[in-house]
Amino acid sequence: MAHGASHYRQEAIYSLLSWLRVRRAAGENAAACDALVVTDAPQDFIAVLGDAPEVRYLEVTQQQLLSWRGGAEGYVHRIKPMAMLHAAREMGAHRSDVFMFIDSDTSFLANPAPLLALVAGGTVVLHEREGTIVGNRSHTKSQRRLYQAARKGLIPEGALGARIDVTMPLWNSGVIGLRGDQLDVLDETVDLIDRMTTTLRLTTAEQVALAAVLQRRGSPLESASRFIFHYYLFKEFRDDLAAFFRRHAGASLVQWLSVIDQIDPVRRSVPKMTFIRQHKWWRQIRKAFGHNWRPLPYPWHSSSEHHTP
Repeated sequence: MAHGASHYRQEAIYSLLSWLRVRRAAGENAAACDALVVTDAPQDFIAVLGDAPEVRYLEVTQQQLLSWRGGAEGYVHRIKPMAMLHAAREMGAHRSDVFMFIDSDTSFLANPAPLLALVAGGTVVLHEREGTIVGNRSHTKSQRRLYQAARKGLIPEGALGARIDVTMPLWNSGVIGLRGDQLDVLDETVDLIDRMTTTLRLTTAEQVALAAVLQRRGSPLESASRFIFHYYLFKEFRDDLAAFFRRHAGASLVQWLSVIDQIDPVRRSVPKMTFIRQHKWWRQIRKAFGHNWRPLPYPWHSSSEHHTP
């Protein structure tokens, strides 16, 4: 799903390029699965990906996006489960079909076929586990608000009894893999989102609600992090993407696939991730003396590589 600002579409296009590369390297049958892009601007994808047979588009309107959000003052990440439900219904979902939502700020490390096989067997796939509500209470102001609300019992239950308590495991929802007969998980998640957001201002309400629903159901869960890199802590990659797409504008799909490692987010995120793992006081001292982390140079700034036509 990619809508709104252009950097979201660039993220999603890069993610698709990384998926196409690992998929084609594995020699996977083109009919095995499709990427379905839910977007308000399919032409931006087609400009890079051309007529790649593995990629299909489901165009949505601004009115649909506004409705899924719950109005202009609604919760933006409510769009995610609503878009996934819309896509499944538009595609004529069967109970045994496999669906996997992938956030735009991702890169494929390996062919996700094993993940799809897990989902086909009834396992729900999410990106990765992120501790518990009580364990994360000091990480951010948002996490502290969540902990305090859960500890005081201020978060409403879902219609079917999904509860959020301080010991609940948290999962990153950059990947959501569900089978067709499990898609009602998303309806229940939207209901809990709506109940939560009436009283609690929380950026991650969508993934907290999803975790609560899955816990109530006792669903088996598996992490996708060995297959998909989610760089949600590395927003600076948007600058890399902008430079990359400017440099190779007009390239063919084959050419795009041959150069995507020039800005591999796994490698480019290392300086920042190494820096933020240091103690906060040490980071503040380094910043005060002008020693913040520095991005890696682009390969085309340090080599004689030619511009892709």
